[in-house]
Amino acid sequence: MGRIIWGVILIGIGALFFGENMGWLSMGAGEYISRFWPVILVIIGLAILGDVFKSTIFRFLIIVIIIVIFALPFIFDIPAASNNSAKSSEASFVLDNAKNLDMTINAGAVEMDIDDQVSQSKALEASLSSKYLTLKSSEKKRDDNLKVALTMKKDANNMFQFDNISNKFKVHINNSLDINSLVIDAGASTINADFSVFKIESIDMDTCATTPNLKFGDKSARQNVSVDSGASTVNIKVPKESGVQLQYDGGLTTKNLPDDFENIANGLYQSANYGSATKQIVFDVNLGAATLNIMRY
Repeated sequence: MGRIIWGVILIGIGALFFGENMGWLSMGAGEYISRFWPVILVIIGLAILGDVFKSTIFRFLIIVIIIVIFALPFIFDIPAASNNSAKSSEASFVLDNAKNLDMTINAGAVEMDIDDQVSQSKALEASLSSKYLTLKSSEKKRDDNLKVALTMKKDANNMFQFDNISNKFKVHINNSLDINSLVIDAGASTINADFSVFKIESIDMDTCATTPNLKFGDKSARQNVSVDSGASTVNIKVPKESGVQLQYDGGLTTKNLPDDFENIANGLYQSANYGSATKQIVFDVNLGAATLNIMRY
């Protein structure tokens, strides 16, 4: 009985996500599940009773009840809960005499944008629009160095809610700052980052099921970029004049590299101008089942 019940549950959840993709639901599948997740406890209780009472008719009724529960969003126009509106949380840091920036970002499933659209008096501004997440921040200043940490926390009142990829996160950095280190730890996200206007020393990204769209410039003599990601599509743009080295370690990965890249050794690629270029970008990329696209501009 238990196997049958779990089979029906999985089929029902799959049907919800399929209905969302086809546009048949009035709210997202994740929202529906997060709103009615206690029903799963009821179903488990019914399954236990079904094992206690060996009646075939009783077990049949349980299966019918479960099917009806998962069929409700397709039969009726169930609106999204009114208390699920997105909330906004922000953080900002004054520039003062800061010249260097060390920053860490710990994010969940978000749509992340990073650029330099910030007022000259601010070192950094960040904003998060989310139904269930709140932006937390901290800073430390020492001489001309500013250290910032941005973290997303799930609201205690919504511990069982799904994020439903409705989290929009924007980070604006003053381009007068030199980025000594930027560490990004993110879940299933889309990351759009224009680093071309910044002088950068080190970037370290640890992501999963993510689509990073990264653009680099030539403000630094050498930029070190590490990307560790699972099932992802990684899109990278680099200047034509910059020398580029790629140390690549990947499983089922498709690589699309510029024509001037040469295979130096196993997993090591260099652009033809890498040795002579005054500006260099060094990538250390570790991917799972992913697609890596590096383009010149």
